[in-house]
Amino acid sequence: MSRFLLLSALLLASFQSACAQAPVMITLPAMAPRAGFQQVMPPAMPMPAPAAASLLGLQNEEVELSGIYRVEQGQAVMLLRNGESVDLLDRQQRQLQALQGVEPRAMLRVRGLLRTAYQPQPRMGLVVGQVLRV
Repeated sequence: MSRFLLLSALLLASFQSACAQAPVMITLPAMAPRAGFQQVMPPAMPMPAPAAASLLGLQNEEVELSGIYRVEQGQAVMLLRNGESVDLLDRQQRQLQALQGVEPRAMLRVRGLLRTAYQPQPRMGLVVGQVLRV
């Protein structure tokens, strides 16, 4: 009986050390899809959500954004790191034409409230509260 216990203890120890060293792969049996159901395929390439869409959860929140100030087609915008732009709005939520005393292509930190600007098309706008140069 003691031989059996010794042998089982050795087998258990070798199994535990093998499990600790090698990755464990669990496979499930392949099943045929049921009739009437289509198999769901993941997209070929994941599509990242635009930064403006991720900012929608911060609607009416005070935020501080860093970016490059630009004037595009007579309207003040802020370019974010990922290449998207946020419109700069005045307190009446109208598009600003320019920031006074700030030259285009300046790196800024702008603090203000996030709103949705609807003028040409729906996009995020920032009601400018405070402008800081970086």
